[in-house]
Amino acid sequence: MLYEKIREDLKTAMKERLTSLKLGRSEREFDMGVLRMLITVIGNKVIEKRGKTGEEVLTEEEVLDVLRREAKKRKEAAVLYAQGGRPELEQREKQESEFIEKYLPKQLGEAEVEAVVKKVLASGAKEFGEIMKGTMQELKGKVDGRMVQDVIKRLMG
Repeated sequence: MLYEKIREDLKTAMKERLTSLKLGRSEREFDMGVLRMLITVIGNKVIEKRGKTGEEVLTEEEVLDVLRREAKKRKEAAVLYAQGGRPELEQREKQESEFIEKYLPKQLGEAEVEAVVKKVLASGAKEFGEIMKGTMQELKGKVDGRMVQDVIKRLMG
């Protein structure tokens, strides 16, 4: 499961950090920080779920949702830092986002999204909301909603 992989990666990073400290350098601090943050956020989601349903374990899809949300937060923060003239913070947020995305499934390209949008259009959907809903139901978790929105707008004229 993905959560266990993240925990194992943290253990590996910690062991490598100890080895590199003996050599006088630590190259895994960044990785460890992001992995610890992910474990904490996933743990918070478990606590939230336990309070609502009494269940103690997240499904794989719930873990993926948490990771997608965290990656999205980092991307949005990077844009804000860029607008605020803080390139060092922008770069860090981008690095964190890219690191988190390593754990997410590969996102579909624009051509695949366009094919699904055309299929939804062919099924009779006319309004933007209907098209967006139909497309996102079919591509849930495989694509960024912003890309779907752009493709729909382009195809609708």
